[in-house]
Amino acid sequence: MFRLVTDGAGYEQLVSLPLSVDAFLLERLRRGERETTLVRAVGAGSEGFGEDVTHDSEDRARFRRIELGSLRSRGTLSAAVEVLSALDLAQEATHAVVANYRRWAIESALVDLALRQARRSLAEVLGVSPRPVRFVVSPRSGDVDAIRRLLVRGPGLRLKLDPRSSWTRSRIEELAALDAVDILDLKGTYPGTAVYQVPDLRLYRDLIEAFPDAWIEDPALTAETIGLLEHCRHRIAWDEPVQAPSDLEHLEPLAAVNVKPSRLGSLAALLELVAQCRRRGVAVYGGGQSEIGPGRGQIQLLGALLYPDGPNDVAPVGYDDLGSDVPLPARPLVAPESQVGFRWDTAEGDGPDWQR
Repeated sequence: MFRLVTDGAGYEQLVSLPLSVDAFLLERLRRGERETTLVRAVGAGSEGFGEDVTHDSEDRARFRRIELGSLRSRGTLSAAVEVLSALDLAQEATHAVVANYRRWAIESALVDLALRQARRSLAEVLGVSPRPVRFVVSPRSGDVDAIRRLLVRGPGLRLKLDPRSSWTRSRIEELAALDAVDILDLKGTYPGTAVYQVPDLRLYRDLIEAFPDAWIEDPALTAETIGLLEHCRHRIAWDEPVQAPSDLEHLEPLAAVNVKPSRLGSLAALLELVAQCRRRGVAVYGGGQSEIGPGRGQIQLLGALLYPDGPNDVAPVGYDDLGSDVPLPARPLVAPESQVGFRWDTAEGDGPDWQR
């Protein structure tokens, strides 16, 4: 069981922080083929950052047209979050969860701005000390030779794989022999999307046998697969179906949860979900959605505060690029000391391009 480090204390102190918001700027971020939206909240000489992870280009364009003027105010973070909750962020969205992505990006920027204006860190206000974050790499490929090269570049790296029906028993056994896989993401809850993997009894059986200790994430539950999965119910983890703490009531079997803050939409929901998992004895690890800006550091920081020991899918940008030859040190991520705000940055004045 992974050690969870929070009891929810400090959230009320966080939202009681004073907050001055003068403007919002929504800007494109791009790295390779990936594009996201940077949310920049400005006020009292400080800036707060968030990142909308939406993949659909039309959804991103529509988000950038949403009027956020009602959030310009002087008061408390709590008041701003209340106004945010009343905004219709689902307008013109192609999927309901997009509203949560947008809300998380805006709320992250507001939290960061309030903490920056108060010159305090999220860890300090929540009363939780960050710990080194264990992480996995998601190469999104079953190319055994390429994964071997990845492990040569970063000895000791751990993996999260997305198996497909095209994987033969031989390939699965070769991957298992690497002794580096912590999570098998079966993508069985995404029908109608490009990443969906249809339930495949042969594939499921081969994976369960070859990887006896890996988490089995998002399997498709059908009349055929349930019997097979019953024998490894202590390894079943859920990701995509978890969009609110109440979703835990409908998940069975349930041994672990991959927490996606952007999918939950708010810090309050995230803390409640972690607390519920603790009460239920459910393991927790964190994940992201291909963040390329401030959102990546934010999910790393949350991992350091809330679930540092899990196989967190929060590797630094570039780790999952099998075509790269950049050295990849395999080590836990260590949070910057005394980091003011809701962020995980390099030293002041030496930040990334989006941090002007």
